[in-house]
Amino acid sequence: MEYDKVLDFYYEFKHYPVYITYKRMKNIVYRYDDKTESFRVHASRFVSTKKIIKYLEKFAPRLLNRAAKRTKPIIDNNVYIFGKLY
Repeated sequence: MEYDKVLDFYYEFKHYPVYITYKRMKNIVYRYDDKTESFRVHASRFVSTKKIIKYLEKFAPRLLNRAAKRTKPIIDNNVYIFGKLY
């Protein structure tokens, strides 16, 4: 996938790349990707990067906490099936 901009974002001494895609839309959408450990932002064409980073500083803790609470289905050689670890 092609992104319009790629920025660097540091939170609690850890580096996260931020992939920004500009679209014809009203709102700014922030998402965190567990696999690549990066933030994906979809924004209006007229939003500045300064504003995107300002709000990312606000939403990053929530997005990271939500990702940390998700159950990983495969841990080492064990697998979660119906809530039990095998």
